[in-house]
Amino acid sequence: LLVILLYKAVVSTQSTGANSGQLVMTLNSKGRSPNSAKITARSMSGGKWINVVITLHGACASFSEGLCGRWNGDPSDDLIANSPNENGEKFKEFDSSCPAPPPPYDPCNNIGTLRRRQAFETCMKLTESPFAACNSVVPVGNADSGFINTCMTEICQCRTDRTCACPEFDIYAEECINNGVDLTHWRDHVDFCPYTCPAGEIYRVDGPVPAPSCVNKTPVQTDTARGCFCPEGEFLQEGRCVRADQCKCLHEGTFYNNGDEIRNEGECEICTCEDAGEMSCERMVCPDLKCAEDELVSYRDEECCPYCQADWVEAVKSRVEVRTGQSVVLDCVIHAANVKRKDITWFKEETRLTDGVSENRLQLTIKDAQTSHGGKYRCEATKGEVTASDAYHVIVHAPALENLVIQTTRWAVIPSSIEQMITIIRSCDLTYISFVIAAWDLNDTLLTITGTVVVVFISMIVVVRRNWG
Repeated sequence: LLVILLYKAVVSTQSTGANSGQLVMTLNSKGRSPNSAKITARSMSGGKWINVVITLHGACASFSEGLCGRWNGDPSDDLIANSPNENGEKFKEFDSSCPAPPPPYDPCNNIGTLRRRQAFETCMKLTESPFAACNSVVPVGNADSGFINTCMTEICQCRTDRTCACPEFDIYAEECINNGVDLTHWRDHVDFCPYTCPAGEIYRVDGPVPAPSCVNKTPVQTDTARGCFCPEGEFLQEGRCVRADQCKCLHEGTFYNNGDEIRNEGECEICTCEDAGEMSCERMVCPDLKCAEDELVSYRDEECCPYCQADWVEAVKSRVEVRTGQSVVLDCVIHAANVKRKDITWFKEETRLTDGVSENRLQLTIKDAQTSHGGKYRCEATKGEVTASDAYHVIVHAPALENLVIQTTRWAVIPSSIEQMITIIRSCDLTYISFVIAAWDLNDTLLTITGTVVVVFISMIVVVRRNWG
């Protein structure tokens, strides 16, 4: 475990092939280089194992310490006997109340002498070609420590499956490469460590990161990694390797085949997908227009070319329904160029409106709408000798009134005089009544009139009750 005083980490992920991936963590130390340390964790062999490499910037020299060493230019005070275990033994401290832990679990003690020997013989490949050329530079250790010990542990945990040694061989090869010994093609000499790649891909020990693709054929290389990559001259597209002339074109998130044409009205462009996934674009050519006398040359935002249109004034929402007290905004769109504001007019029925009209004349606002605001409105524009308009229908709903329960009373007798009628009215507590009014014509003939009280009669009742009640 390497102990470094750091305070900030920036993490990024990089895909290096179908069977491998890479996680890069950049650590920034306070007051030193912006990239003081980089931790690279690589998933290898289809995610079966992970290799972690810690790279320190020179600014960290003499500031690091721990089981990996001090990085002070003196290798003698790093690992004891090149053994992390012995180094750990040196630093451990125990007292009477905290006894030393038991020895670490060793899976090789539980598989029998024969299998243990087989694991040892497999790991001793590290002392043979091509690894032998590096043994003097990077010691391999023995059955009790170092690379051979770690290799045996891996194999014993796999019940002596020899392929479990391959990740340890890979780590040793990378350490050798970092120390100037080229072991990039060690797998060619170890028959039980093939690297299986998907169809069309090949194994590379120094594949480029990021890998070239049809979207970016020449990316700026920032690192290398072991894993599956496309052969030279081929590019990754939709999970498989293809030649440059097979690359599709990517346009606004959609892939297009060679020869496909894409019309981009908004940009007035026609683009064609050509070889190598390259787009070739040219400006659209608009036809000459000959508009009728009642038509104007009009434009729409989503269309490139103009067109002839008689109805070049548009009511965005021609029918609007609101309740009393709400506000109404009517929007008008002019699909013609160079129409002046002074030539845009609003009407309600045939009455010209000025209140509520926006500065650009394209909106009419009705605040605190009442039922009287309902009706037909019109936005009208004139250009030259041509006038066009579009209409709106505004409906303002008033709150519904509660139903009135009307109780009626019919007089059993016909009043014979005004005094008798007043007596009857004084005893009446009804809002609406059915009544019979007695009157006499010029010949003293009694006339009987039956009907429903109207407002005038109700007012008469109120007056009578106030004066005689």
